[in-house]
Amino acid sequence: MNSGKPVAPRDPEKKRPWYLLMKDKGIFAYPKEGTEKGAIDIYMSPDRLTEASRFVGHIEDEKILSLLESAEGFKKLVHSIGIIVEGCGRDEICNFILRFHGKTDPDVTGSIFNMDVKCDGSEHLLPLYDMELTDEDKDIAAMTFEFDRAGIQAQTTVKLYLNEGFSAPPQTEDLPCDTDSDAFKAYVKKSIMNTGNSYRLRKAVEKAKRGEDTCIAFIGGSITQGAGAIPINTQCYAYKTYEAFCDLCGVRDNISYVKAGVGGTPSELGMIRYDRDVRAGGRIEPDVVIVEFAVNDWGDETEGVCYESLVRKILKADNKPAVILLFAVFANDDNLEERLLPVGLNYDLLTISLKQGFTGQFYKKADTGRVMTKAQYFYDIYHPTNLGHETMALCLIEGMEECLKNESDRDLDPSDIKPVIGNDFDDVMLLDDKDNSAGALTDRGDFDSADTCLQNVERDLDLEGTPQFPHNFMFDASRHPEGFKHPFVLELDAKRVLAVFKDSSSVNDGKGDVYVDGNPVKTFDPHVNGWIHCNAVVILNDCETSHHRIEIRMHEGDEHKNLTILGFGIVK
Repeated sequence: MNSGKPVAPRDPEKKRPWYLLMKDKGIFAYPKEGTEKGAIDIYMSPDRLTEASRFVGHIEDEKILSLLESAEGFKKLVHSIGIIVEGCGRDEICNFILRFHGKTDPDVTGSIFNMDVKCDGSEHLLPLYDMELTDEDKDIAAMTFEFDRAGIQAQTTVKLYLNEGFSAPPQTEDLPCDTDSDAFKAYVKKSIMNTGNSYRLRKAVEKAKRGEDTCIAFIGGSITQGAGAIPINTQCYAYKTYEAFCDLCGVRDNISYVKAGVGGTPSELGMIRYDRDVRAGGRIEPDVVIVEFAVNDWGDETEGVCYESLVRKILKADNKPAVILLFAVFANDDNLEERLLPVGLNYDLLTISLKQGFTGQFYKKADTGRVMTKAQYFYDIYHPTNLGHETMALCLIEGMEECLKNESDRDLDPSDIKPVIGNDFDDVMLLDDKDNSAGALTDRGDFDSADTCLQNVERDLDLEGTPQFPHNFMFDASRHPEGFKHPFVLELDAKRVLAVFKDSSSVNDGKGDVYVDGNPVKTFDPHVNGWIHCNAVVILNDCETSHHRIEIRMHEGDEHKNLTILGFGIVK
């Protein structure tokens, strides 16, 4: 690992061509476990780096964009990095850290360069021209802003100064976005794809107005978790929608809030964790549930069956909650609303699409109807800025107000409605080392440890992460020097089973083989996604319930590596 502290710039390089990678980007010093420091990692994998160069820096030169995909290309292109931090006190010092992925071990063997930046609005240059990369450096991993204490909120501008032979387009200032303008409000209204049956939503609002305990809940991926919002707990769309819902009802003290977003995960996992993360095992029965998976369900191998099953699972609850579908959008203008909209129409649910509402206007000129630029809406290629989160909340509350105008006089019973995609997993149950309502028999075998290096998620109003699936089954190779010997065994009556594994980038983690009734059905590779998070996969999908024996073994050649089974989803 290479580490260095460059000196302050000798030459501001004002005449060197440059472009913006970040412009007035909000940053927040989240607590670092075990220290008093706070930091934020802004991940800069090749796709994020190139897309940020496109929509913030207006780079269209494919040669430049291709160079950003590797460490060698980045060094060839970029002469120095200009960093400005301000808005948190002139005497604050931020440690800017540039980290590369390693080829051998992505999180360990890459080079790291850092530099102190005074937070007074002045520009500091991190010179790449006198830094030596190594053969281990693969590509940019992240830019980190670290402070001496947690809780500091600031904003940063980052510029890439280019080497000789490269040019950049003029960098223009974005006009301020006026969310109170009639033009902006028109796009908000355009985001409503279906106003839906108002019966359940009206009952929830009336309940809140009577002073009865009422709960609004959110389940989804990283956008629901709050990624891109600074700070993540109070500036995310979920909390802003909660506040607006309180205003809509005219009360606050009796309205509670549940935020259950988990980054990088589809409804395939969401349906498994709904009872645990939203209903708290039955202690909470939400009255309104917003479901956001339209940009995460690329990983749903059932292509919508899990999504519809989750929607039906929520709708079938005894307290009859209102369900609202929210379709977020990526910076490439894509989501899965064409697949998922039929679910909203089938159950006549309020359905909101940021793609339908705002994507088209991103490409207009400021004087021809554009109210917000793509750079103003997106924090990175996946997640909204504070303005983006605010926009999502405004669309949701506008949709609620429009829905309530419908005066629907009867409930739509999901049990009477034929599924439009499928409902194979309506009644899925979580099974882990703590919860076993499925009544399965388990033999941990060599999976006799509990993994504590897990995906952490900021829940509700918390700033510190909550470990996901802590009651897991881990094969820890360090505790088995002789290597893997005894499989994990699950015996149960079921017709459908999903296994939830931990993804990882560590070279110490290995693949696992899944057998059902003695037949190999799946080899799970934790490195496919390349970062620590939860991955649900279908391992059994029958039409009838019968007895099954499920075994999970370490893959041949990986007997001395680790693997974590986070849990299972069971349909009896």
